[in-house]
Amino acid sequence: MFEKFFGSIAIAFFKLFIGLLLSIGSVYLGIHMLNRLTNELEEWKEIKKGNFSVGVLLAGVILSIAVVIEGGVRNVMESITPAVSLSLLFASVIIASIKLFIGVLIAVFAVHLAIRVIDWLTPDINEMQELKKGNIAVAVVMASVMIAIAFVIKSSVDIVLDSLDLSFIISLV
Repeated sequence: MFEKFFGSIAIAFFKLFIGLLLSIGSVYLGIHMLNRLTNELEEWKEIKKGNFSVGVLLAGVILSIAVVIEGGVRNVMESITPAVSLSLLFASVIIASIKLFIGVLIAVFAVHLAIRVIDWLTPDINEMQELKKGNIAVAVVMASVMIAIAFVIKSSVDIVLDSLDLSFIISLV
């Protein structure tokens, strides 16, 4: 009885650790990828200078990525179960992690697309220049659009990721 109880607690803490690792890694990867896509704005330099508007934009990016990848992280956590062999567990975690990585790519693409759509809809405003100047209104609108798009596409991304058949990986292990 105690072994099962402590085993369950150990698995729960292992899942928590893996979940934190994947979440932090996904957000870092997403921010890094987006930073490469927004050449005209050096986000971290602006944040170091105390540019609140860039901080708001980056917060919108982080929330958007988190909304989209939440299902992928959940899938990785659900694949960790003590009822299967170690090799099957490893293969399941690899499959779920690949899907999570694809989810991060989709999230970054969606955020980048949102920024481009805002640029297109507001030809008389150079959003990146406004952000550099500290225009908080522009940052709030951009962050809101990104977060809204993330909520709208989340279920579609989950469906796409669930439909990916990567079971051939199990045969490789």
